[in-house]
Amino acid sequence: MQKKTKLGYDLYEVISALQKSIRRGKEKDALWWAFELCESELINIVLARLRVIAYEDIGVGDTEKALFALKALDDLEKWYPDNWNWRLALSSAVMALCRADKSRDTCTLPAWLYYKRRKNEKMQIPDYALDSHTIRGKKMNRGMDFFYNEGAKIEPDKGTKEYTEKAKEAYEWAKKNNISLYDEGLKKKSKIKNKEDEEKDGDLGEFFEK
Repeated sequence: MQKKTKLGYDLYEVISALQKSIRRGKEKDALWWAFELCESELINIVLARLRVIAYEDIGVGDTEKALFALKALDDLEKWYPDNWNWRLALSSAVMALCRADKSRDTCTLPAWLYYKRRKNEKMQIPDYALDSHTIRGKKMNRGMDFFYNEGAKIEPDKGTKEYTEKAKEAYEWAKKNNISLYDEGLKKKSKIKNKEDEEKDGDLGEFFEK
């Protein structure tokens, strides 16, 4: 049986119109369809669909507006239907989603990755991952220089270069004196005693070992 909304629209056409209007930034249209669903007492559909849209169509494209919309939807859920302000929360969520920069990367990239996985393809461990935190990296004698040049590389880098250089100085001093900066009382580092210890995840202290 075909499901109808308060004004006689087909339910699934209204849901589709809501999402497509948001994708195109048509906030007047989008808000109309959102109100139609709410006044048809289909608040759960509104909440579920708008939350999906925040991740599927906005996501990393505009995290600030996506998070704002999700917070507004939480308030909508608390206030509907007894507190009149539910309309403010709904309007805020829909308009934020409409005005946001859009990105479907969180939907499209996973689709491609799962396609590769279903074909039983394997991604190779990248060379930059093989630093002193790994057994292979240790066997390649990769120390602090490799870590700073490759392992600790961040893009885009918004950090303070001065602090990085000072940290290098501190780590080199600790390595030279065979101590850990982070151990209480600057205790002497103990050597790896067995294979089980070697396979445990390391910390920065491991960079000081030869």
